Amino acid sequence: MKRLSKDQKQQRADLVTRLNDAAEAVRAALAAVNAEIVGKLNSAIENYNLVVSVVEAFRDEIVSETEYYASNRSDRWLKSERGQRHEAWKQEWEGLDLTALGAIDEIDEPEMVSKAGAQPLDLPDLLLSLFR
Repeated sequence: MKRLSKDQKQQRADLVTRLNDAAEAVRAALAAVNAEIVGKLNSAIENYNLVVSVVEAFRDEIVSETEYYASNRSDRWLKSERGQRHEAWKQEWEGLDLTALGAIDEIDEPEMVSKAGAQPLDLPDLLLSLFR
């Protein structure tokens, strides 16, 4: 075969159109998903991080109060079983590690890659290159 027949050229044109339409549908769906990420997910993450900061402040307050309480006790009390339990309890509060979440970026548009894997191609370009 040296070239495409008239029917094959028409079929190629139809396939390119279908592929362009399908690619546009992917882009539209991706835009909708990204809008949800920005609108809903990142809003929920922001709220979660706000609660994390409140919990951290509460934790720090409790640790401070337990340290103050222990500082007003005798060395004998600090070394006692009761003092040791108090210190262990304080360390549990100190060990409460809460991690704030980072915002989620948009999902990037997928790329098609040539057979050799060298260069990204637009979907229509890939299809056209296959039918040349």
